[in-house]
Amino acid sequence: MKEKNITERIVCLYQQRKELDALYTGAAHRFKLSKTEFWVLYCLSQENHAWTQRMLVNTLQFPKQTVNYAVHDLKRRGILELKLVPHTRNQKALMLTKAGKEFVAETVGKVREAELHAVSVLGEDKLDDYIAIQDSIIKAISAELDR
Repeated sequence: MKEKNITERIVCLYQQRKELDALYTGAAHRFKLSKTEFWVLYCLSQENHAWTQRMLVNTLQFPKQTVNYAVHDLKRRGILELKLVPHTRNQKALMLTKAGKEFVAETVGKVREAELHAVSVLGEDKLDDYIAIQDSIIKAISAELDR
């Protein structure tokens, strides 16, 4: 009986992750963005942080071609531009254009506001607990799969 209870809880965790993913995917579609474009802009909206395509691939865990396509499309739409990183051969930083900053404020910015509101209702301590628990679960599953 206890195993069934644990299995049900694991299914519940999975369903919650899918629901959260669906919230972000739904927001992306409302803003006429692909899921990947949304997450690229989400990362680029972080102040005081420069991003390269390689960094986005590693952070977002999307295939390189998928990120490259999203970056290309956002560049074509005038939302971002690429600038050569000084002292590198070919690394380019992704920078929001003026129009891109305005677009991000009206799209990703609204999602970030919703996140901040949700955290203010939840409380920082519960958020820290949630993050710690998720991290523990990820590490435990990874260790089991690597055995």
